[in-house]
Amino acid sequence: MSSASIPYPQPRLLTRNTVHGVTVDDALEKVPDFEADWSLAYYKTVKRYWDLFLKTDHHPIQGLFNGLIEIFCNSYNNLGIHEVMFDSAVLEITSFIERTYDVIGYLFPSLPSKDDMYHAIPEAAEEGESPVTQEQENFNVPTPACEFVLESLFSKCYADLFTMYTIKSQELDQRYWYCVSALNSVTDVRLLKHFGVDQSLWPMFTSSGSDELQFAISSRRKFYESAVVTLQSIGCKFTPSDKLRILTKTFSDINEALCERGRPRLIPVDVLVSCVVSMRLDKLNFDICSNAKNS
Repeated sequence: MSSASIPYPQPRLLTRNTVHGVTVDDALEKVPDFEADWSLAYYKTVKRYWDLFLKTDHHPIQGLFNGLIEIFCNSYNNLGIHEVMFDSAVLEITSFIERTYDVIGYLFPSLPSKDDMYHAIPEAAEEGESPVTQEQENFNVPTPACEFVLESLFSKCYADLFTMYTIKSQELDQRYWYCVSALNSVTDVRLLKHFGVDQSLWPMFTSSGSDELQFAISSRRKFYESAVVTLQSIGCKFTPSDKLRILTKTFSDINEALCERGRPRLIPVDVLVSCVVSMRLDKLNFDICSNAKNS
């Protein structure tokens, strides 16, 4: 057979965004305005490139971040886990956040320093949006500059942290659940009295002719249903700021329910406590404590 008849493979031309079979987003070929002033638009640019880094195979930042996640998950898996490991795990998570944020800071120097990475991102109203009212401002939760790292990290490590905290706080959780169950065995009226909630804030119709027991059975469903549904979703959120938004939304829902009936706009915390007890949320302490430790 002559050499001319041998079917040699055709050479494959590599485009700029395909190297050795790895597809690279065209946006990575462009240099962003990394020296722009720190603003909400600047943060969105950082977030967009961060997402590109993580979804691009063999990108060095993807390798760095996934390597840290793998080390953490292999160190604190379900095998041989102990309650004393929780505090060290929190320290490692904090270190991961700081080191990852520090690396991105070299690429985007206008980001706040590592010491200020939990400071809020400057808010700017989108074009065509109405101005924020004072009431909306009161229930607004600022987003930290390192939020893009927190979202990616907690979505992968949250389950391991939750397992460790559950083991560490098993006795406290049992006591909490016993108290919640005991308090829920009484009527809403007795529950409100127990927490010393002012009667002017009770969710009741002043013109109602029903007895006290009938009021107790239906009050939370009639008045605080939105707040109950909101707070019950806190376990589905990972980042501290998302959990804070759930808490503030719960306050806002209770506040709105009271305002609809001509009650004061500023609600005392004991109203929230009575609602929390009524919701019977398991492991609520973890959602609050993890939020405090990482914010």
